[in-house]
Amino acid sequence: MTFRELLDKYRAGQASEEERALVEAELEKSEAIADYLAEQVEDALGAAELPLAAIKALPCLIFHLHTALPFSAVVV
Repeated sequence: MTFRELLDKYRAGQASEEERALVEAELEKSEAIADYLAEQVEDALGAAELPLAAIKALPCLIFHLHTALPFSAVVV
């Protein structure tokens, strides 16, 4: 099962307790990475006048477009 399939199962309320824990851990990890990348972008931009929401969205977009993470792990 891919992570996307597992996420769909989670969103439909059909995931087991173990599957829910896995999805929630991955979501937390993704949020931490997005926050870290937002800080990096903010530092790189310096005092640019961008709203915080825009700054936070940039690294998330870059992360998803240019990173191949192992989200297709098999879940038993």
